[in-house]
Amino acid sequence: MIIYKTAEELKILEQSGKKLKSILPQIRSFIKPGITTLEIDRFIEKQIIKTQGFPAFKRVSGYNWSSCLPINEQLVHTPPSKRKLRQSDLLTVDLGLEYKGLCVDYAESFVIGSANKKVEKFLAIGKLALEKGIETLKKTNDFYLYAQTVFNEIRSNNYFVIKNLTGHGVGRKLHEDPYIFNFPDESLKHIKVKEGLVVAVEIIYAESTEKYVYEADGWSLKTDDNSLGACFEHTIAFTNNKFKVLV
Repeated sequence: MIIYKTAEELKILEQSGKKLKSILPQIRSFIKPGITTLEIDRFIEKQIIKTQGFPAFKRVSGYNWSSCLPINEQLVHTPPSKRKLRQSDLLTVDLGLEYKGLCVDYAESFVIGSANKKVEKFLAIGKLALEKGIETLKKTNDFYLYAQTVFNEIRSNNYFVIKNLTGHGVGRKLHEDPYIFNFPDESLKHIKVKEGLVVAVEIIYAESTEKYVYEADGWSLKTDDNSLGACFEHTIAFTNNKFKVLV
């Protein structure tokens, strides 16, 4: 069941988004070759606490970190560890911020140091696909068309949407209904877009496969062929007949 947010909740979620957005430059500046993902996670938690927010990922049962930090072939849900970043690693930073009991979710993928043109294109297409999808959603209020836009952009460049990994509702919990698929699934036609709908649109895609496997920790998912994976995510809200990207 979709939880449509009240006008007051939407105001708080907008504040949550501003708080998360405000710490992104510091997080990006902190990340460099030689640092561990555990060090990054601790830094992210400190930045979230400074905003008077709370790390939303710590609300997930059994998950004890403030972020997920996949590298290279890892896709999503990768816990921080003592693994050190190397020059030209592809890193995804995925984090959520809760403020006054309401949370937003955000992710971006980028290269540590310099990237070759092949990887630059891979990341540029994912970012562009989500931007085009959001623009379609803004114009049409139609999640089916959103998914079609995203899917077509990814596939036309010979990359692969990970179909079972989706965007989702967000707000009172980190993961709520509905699922926001990144391919044109019929269920998307039944999402009622009205004031109070808040979702995290999230595209998870890979260089040469649409399949994934679990890693030994039981959380992290990686591509089944060890090709590169990436993720881009924004939290958006429908309020007063307006469409807002909260973060």
